[in-house]
Amino acid sequence: MGIGCAAPAGHFPAAAEPPSLPGSRKSAVSLAFEPGLCALPPSQPSGQPSLLLQYQESGLSSSSHELSQYIRDGADDYMAHSGLCVIAGEPSVSTPPPAVPLKFPQLHTALCFGAGGHLVLVCPHHPAEGQLPRVELHSLEAILHGTEELEELQAFPGPLAREDLHKVDVMTFCQQKISTGCDLSTQRGRDSSLLWKLLVLLCRQNGSMVGSDTAELLMQDCRRQDRYRRQEPAANLLGMADDEWAQRQPLDLITGELPPVVETQAQIVEKFTKLLYYGRKKEALVWAMRNQLWGHALFLSSKMDPRTYSWVLTGFTSTLATNDPLQTLFQLMSGRIPQAALCCGDATWGDWRPHLAVMLSNKVGDTELNHRAIVTMGDALASKGAVEAAHFCYLMADVPFGYFGAKADRMALLGSSHRGRCPWPWQGAGTR
Repeated sequence: MGIGCAAPAGHFPAAAEPPSLPGSRKSAVSLAFEPGLCALPPSQPSGQPSLLLQYQESGLSSSSHELSQYIRDGADDYMAHSGLCVIAGEPSVSTPPPAVPLKFPQLHTALCFGAGGHLVLVCPHHPAEGQLPRVELHSLEAILHGTEELEELQAFPGPLAREDLHKVDVMTFCQQKISTGCDLSTQRGRDSSLLWKLLVLLCRQNGSMVGSDTAELLMQDCRRQDRYRRQEPAANLLGMADDEWAQRQPLDLITGELPPVVETQAQIVEKFTKLLYYGRKKEALVWAMRNQLWGHALFLSSKMDPRTYSWVLTGFTSTLATNDPLQTLFQLMSGRIPQAALCCGDATWGDWRPHLAVMLSNKVGDTELNHRAIVTMGDALASKGAVEAAHFCYLMADVPFGYFGAKADRMALLGSSHRGRCPWPWQGAGTR
């Protein structure tokens, strides 16, 4: 294999050619000098003495080891600094790393919003050609003249400073936004209207309110009261199936069928009392539960063992619809995150407002549980795209405002999501 090397200029003796060697041709060794480069040709053909032997015999080096170290060190030093590499005896230059692309490959105009309603533009220029930069100031009022955006800006009673603005003007502005900017026929429009009404309430009460105030606002904004269907207690909770219960009823002597029993409230209570005359408390509880005497059943079971009381309580809650706000209240009072807080926003669950209202008006002793329940409801609504409803929950839980660039923050601009791809109101992700 041939030997190739590259070394910096001046690494070899200053002679342009090595001394002539006896018995060899003058062209046996040739050095090609270029600025900063010296290359040795491939090894000699077979039958001729090696270059190393010729240099040793000519006195250029007294040791073959010294010469080999000299040549190798020079080559390594140059390759390390010049980026040359040798493959199969032929020197080659390594490809330089690609240049970092420019951030702005073309000239463009830079702009920003300035003070006093101005738009500042810096026009493109060539400083290398002696061009001076040009800065232009434009009035936004002139640019937006005759547009809907300018009308909205002029109607805004800002700046919102207590010493410069009366709260009646702010309340009037909010009422106008409710009447003109909220489509009450849609759920999102009703949620947006609720946010504006909350601002009106805060202005009216100077920023001070309690949970019952907000609950009243929530229920006023509901279009209708949902009717939650009651259910019969589960047969497995009563301890017997329907056919087994039917076998205990007296049959009609003529038809042999169960007669339709229509009992008054007084008759139901009288039978409950007769069962207790004979000490049949378990049957009395089942009778009361079947006939919706939950007050009698709960009081009697509370004076018995805890297991029986829990059984009657479970039977009572099983008669409530899953999306009934009473379920939400009972689950919260039992120390659990209500199911409504996890499922609100689905069409099957109906309106989310009664559930929030019952949690705000009936806070339990565990404040951390109340906070987590309301924040969880807000997260569930936000995951389904109900941004305004979610922000209302976050306000009730005193969640602080974050920053636009921090996607982990729950809200940055009221009524607008900063987590999506279109965070601005005019791009469809919020309301003005």
